[in-house]
Amino acid sequence: MKRKIFQNLVLNFLLITSFAYGKNGIPIDKIQNDPYFMNGSALEQEESDENESSGLNESGTQGGAQMDPNKPDFYNKENWSGGIKGEDDSFSIQNDSEKNNAGSTSDTEEKSSAENQDYTQNQQEENQLLKTDQDLRLPGTFLPSNCRLNFSLNYTAFYSPSFTEDFLQSYFNDFAGFNFKGLSFSGEYIFKGKSDTHKFSLGLLGSWSLLESNADRYNISADKITGDLTLGLKFFHKNRNQVNIFFGAGILYIYNMFLEYSNGLKSETTNWLYPDVVAGGSYNVYIYNHFGGTAGLTLHWPVFTKGFFPQLEINIGMVTRF
Repeated sequence: MKRKIFQNLVLNFLLITSFAYGKNGIPIDKIQNDPYFMNGSALEQEESDENESSGLNESGTQGGAQMDPNKPDFYNKENWSGGIKGEDDSFSIQNDSEKNNAGSTSDTEEKSSAENQDYTQNQQEENQLLKTDQDLRLPGTFLPSNCRLNFSLNYTAFYSPSFTEDFLQSYFNDFAGFNFKGLSFSGEYIFKGKSDTHKFSLGLLGSWSLLESNADRYNISADKITGDLTLGLKFFHKNRNQVNIFFGAGILYIYNMFLEYSNGLKSETTNWLYPDVVAGGSYNVYIYNHFGGTAGLTLHWPVFTKGFFPQLEINIGMVTRF
């Protein structure tokens, strides 16, 4: 009897308690289904609320359909906020390690690209330094070392020692060994080579001078002619300056030498021919690409002569090149 009374009291207490909670707006089925009362954990309730807000049920389905994580359309902007949009409007997961790898790859590519640019620039500068002056000029630009022919025409005065009777010039001692009546010319072929600063040349050098001497009872007259083959070396400085050094050998020809006396009589003519060696140099300044002025010295030394006749020629004239 007491047991039945106790059970009735417990039942009435539960009914009163349920009535009180129900009156405050909490349904009885909510209390019965509450995870806290079922297993004592509120975490599953939070997960259930999240699933309800995202439209997913406990089995991971959405809208009653099963979602397969292996399918490309599983991670989309509707059910995965961390997705990345792909080419087909689907989203793929990119975790932190992938992002770091992507950033590292990008940095590596940028660094590699910068190194390649530096290497290319260094190669261009090195190639630029290795190029010759001819390679660096614009097409059609004049280059002195490309010329193959040099010609010059000069006024020539020469000096020959005359302080002893052994010197041939002692017979023509008009101005203490100086003679100012002469002309000279030269023509040279320049060999083609790789260098743009110097070239070799093979040339022909010739001169003419009028020899005269006036005395009380007679006058002496003759023509002095020289002709020599020369081997030369030419140095080019930019477009305007050129230095020439040469040496060679040839002949000295004293032509049509005769004496004319004060009474009008003339002696027979005499011709002298001697071998000689020659050496000299000149400096050319070109006003234009193909035309300029020149000045130089040439030493002729005839050999096998009865009297010594060395000559130092002073040449001033004009020069051209092609």
